[in-house]
Amino acid sequence: MNPPPWLLDLVDGHDFEIRDGIPRACTASTVSQAQTAAAFGFKWQQRESFESETMLRLTREHVTDRYGPIAAAEWWAEHGPNPLVIDAGCGAGLTALAMLEPIFPRIHYLGIDISDAVDVAAERFRERGLPAAFMQADYTDLSLPDGIATFVLAEGTLHHTDDTRVAFHKVARLVAPGGRFGFYIYRRKAPIRERSEEHTSELQSHHDL
Repeated sequence: MNPPPWLLDLVDGHDFEIRDGIPRACTASTVSQAQTAAAFGFKWQQRESFESETMLRLTREHVTDRYGPIAAAEWWAEHGPNPLVIDAGCGAGLTALAMLEPIFPRIHYLGIDISDAVDVAAERFRERGLPAAFMQADYTDLSLPDGIATFVLAEGTLHHTDDTRVAFHKVARLVAPGGRFGFYIYRRKAPIRERSEEHTSELQSHHDL
C-alpha cells in the first residue's frame, strides 16, 4: 500500500517513514504532545464508543449547525478539480466523514494526526470505499507550503497543542487564497466532556497495566 502521488510530492524531502501506506514523522514530539498522542490514540481505538447510528447522526447535525452544508457549498467550483482538504487533528475521521462524505470522490483529503488514530481513520475510509490519505505527525511541526489547501479543518484540536495561538497561525497559513478555514476552540470543557475524558484516561491507565 502506497500513499497517493500527490501526497508523496508534499512529503518529498521531509523526514518520514512510510508504514502501511501512511507517512509518519520520524522526529520526536514534545513530552506533552506524546501524552496527547497516547490519550487520543487510545480514545479513537474504541470504535464502539462513536460508531452507533445515534452518534453518527448527532455528529452530522453538530457539524452542519456549526459550519453549514460545507459539502454543498458553491465555492468548491472556484478551486478546480481535486481541491486539497487538510484535516488537522483528524482523529478517526469522524467529523470529516460527517461533513464531506458526499464529495470525497472529487477532493484530495489529507487527514493529519499526531496519534495512531490515523490507522483507525484509514480503516474506516477503506470500509466505505472512499479515497483519502493520512499522515501521522504533529501538524504544528510540518513544513508544508503556504496556501496549498482549499479547505482546512481543525475541529476541536488546536487547544490540544502546546500553544493554541501558534498552532492557529501555523494551520491558517495553509489556506489558499479564497479558501476556507473551519475550526472550533473551547476555552473550558463542559463538565460532561471533562468527566468523559477523565474516564478515557482511567481506561487507558488500566489498559497499560
